[in-house]
Amino acid sequence: MKILGFPASDPEAARVGARLKTWRTRRELSLDDLAKGTGLTIEQLRRAEAGRERLSAEALTAVSRKLGLPRWALMSDTSAT
Repeated sequence: MKILGFPASDPEAARVGARLKTWRTRRELSLDDLAKGTGLTIEQLRRAEAGRERLSAEALTAVSRKLGLPRWALMSDTSAT
């Protein structure tokens, strides 16, 4: 079911998005800073952080590299602790 053009709730996308936002803010990067060099737009990152968009494996790799993390850190339940 779609509401206002957004997909129905996706718990895994929400978990990854929360970890992405946590790591981005820990690294003191803006969405603009993170977008540069990842091939993603600010809006894509904003939707991913909100759990409304799943990032591809390639996008997760690019984002994790920019954050200085292994890709699994964005997917692991223990990464943001």
